[in-house]
Amino acid sequence: MFYLISDTPIQVDKKHILKCLQETLKEMYGSTMVSMSEDQKQLIVNVDDKTATIDLETYVNFNIE
Repeated sequence: MFYLISDTPIQVDKKHILKCLQETLKEMYGSTMVSMSEDQKQLIVNVDDKTATIDLETYVNFNIE
């Protein structure tokens, strides 16, 4: 097992992660199935009459209807 130990904090570019997540979901389910909420805080995916809502602060899927 390999462990990387560093004193340098990891910086995460949330805009890059969001763009990659959106592109991946659009490729998987189609561009018309993926949208942003009006307040831009949630990513919404609609597939087979089901809706998944992903919180963009925590990247946790908190609602599937």
